[in-house]
Amino acid sequence: MEAGGSVISGLPHPEALAVPRGILEKIVPRGDLEEAGALLGTVSGGEAVVSEAVPLAWGVGGFRVDPVKWMRTVLDGEERGLEYIGMYHTHVRGRARPSPLDVRYMMECPGEVWLIVTPEEARAWVWGGSGLTEVLLRVL
Repeated sequence: MEAGGSVISGLPHPEALAVPRGILEKIVPRGDLEEAGALLGTVSGGEAVVSEAVPLAWGVGGFRVDPVKWMRTVLDGEERGLEYIGMYHTHVRGRARPSPLDVRYMMECPGEVWLIVTPEEARAWVWGGSGLTEVLLRVL
């Protein structure tokens, strides 16, 4: 993976994302409601470890994250010693792969990790200098 810095955090792109099973289970979509939120935790040695997944938006067939609420979440995490890792969101149908709209938003913040969760699977992605890249996902 190409080493680059995140526009948001200035950190190198993580090569792996570690998510506690309990956090992942809370994100799994149930029904038709999609959800999006921020991932907070620590980044060390090329691995981002999630300690919090903060819900920010919900909707049927899509959602819009309030940028002020997102920024407050990031700053609150920083005040508590947590780093902003990226976003999570759900797809109620289909695969855990970024949609064309997801990629458009990912391109706005290169380097942040996007965890996409469906009822069947979870996968992590990053947009960087070499385009869309899958990040190793470890469930703790």
